[in-house]
Amino acid sequence: MTTYPTFVAERLTDFVCAWQQAQPHEMVLHQAKRLLLNQLKASAEASRQPAGLQLLAQAALAAGVAGPGTGVALWWSGLRVPRARAALLHGQLLEQLDYGDTHLPSQTSITAALLPDLLALGEIGRHGGARVLTALLVGVEVALAARDLTPAPHVASVARDLGAAASRCTLLGLTRAATSAALAPMCAAWPQAAGDAPQAGAALADLDDFRRVHEIALHCRPLPVAALAPVEAALALRAQAGGRSLQRLRLAVWPGSSKAPQRDELLLDSVATAWLMGQFTADERLAACREHPTTRRLRDTIHLWRDDRLPGVHASRLEAWFDDGGQEAVEIDFFLGSPAHPLCDSQLCELFRSAADDVVLPRRSGEILQALWGLDRSADVGGLLALLRRPA
Repeated sequence: MTTYPTFVAERLTDFVCAWQQAQPHEMVLHQAKRLLLNQLKASAEASRQPAGLQLLAQAALAAGVAGPGTGVALWWSGLRVPRARAALLHGQLLEQLDYGDTHLPSQTSITAALLPDLLALGEIGRHGGARVLTALLVGVEVALAARDLTPAPHVASVARDLGAAASRCTLLGLTRAATSAALAPMCAAWPQAAGDAPQAGAALADLDDFRRVHEIALHCRPLPVAALAPVEAALALRAQAGGRSLQRLRLAVWPGSSKAPQRDELLLDSVATAWLMGQFTADERLAACREHPTTRRLRDTIHLWRDDRLPGVHASRLEAWFDDGGQEAVEIDFFLGSPAHPLCDSQLCELFRSAADDVVLPRRSGEILQALWGLDRSADVGGLLALLRRPA
């Protein structure tokens, strides 16, 4: 009898090997480009912040380890560093601002965990853009499928490891035996109680459709996913208030949102800051904004309510009471950037330009965008990565 881990490993191996020899539909590749552009936006914005500048400064001290013409390009710097160092630093940039993406059903961020090493491998091996994009799609889909199949405490690390292994196997075009050797030990480590083969078969039946990739939300603001709908509600309600003096707020969020006290604090701080500033950018995340006495006073008037009538983390409701006795409310069904209310390509490009124009020359931002949208026709992904640098 085929065991659960063996069945899963074989099915995932079949999936990876099939896409080593094929190319996803143009619409699916387009989604991969959007995921990549969104992460480049997040890293560019992070590279402008104090913590990001410090990371790049530290990298400059170690850049001599990779001699001229060796190593891989360190984004937004002009440096070349060893592959492992570059992947680590890129991963740190991507995680700084909660400005990347989230798979809504699982509330998981996977792309940022796979992309840095995948692009480094693509640059070193001079792989074509279509192969890199396909490898990204396969890795993300495998990682998210692993989350569906492993309700274990270590599910997040299992998912990341499996996704990374699947993306590398796809990129390098490994044989079936080598692909199985990479994936099977990770599946074998799962608890035997995780499920059975028929259950896994049902869960993996739609792998080839890349369904999970299309369930990923792109963050239009540097915020955790649980704060995106509330902040959008705050900005909409503020515009609706017409400058009236605010008395108090009541914020309704989905009960499945994180209940960690520090996350609730960040959520309330973000709503209060958005209301006071009329926007939410990386500047509004700074301690000077969050800890300002005016922000604290407004935050203390917000009542947080977990409403089981809300359908998911993509929705929120905000009610306001004013000193003149009036009351207003706004309900967000799907925040901007969620799969049901996606950022259009032009909006995503504008967010990228806003993040990158102060890091590279504005004309270079246009070159980056042109290279990215044509990446599936590029013979070497290194051409795009060479553009991600500060001007000399």
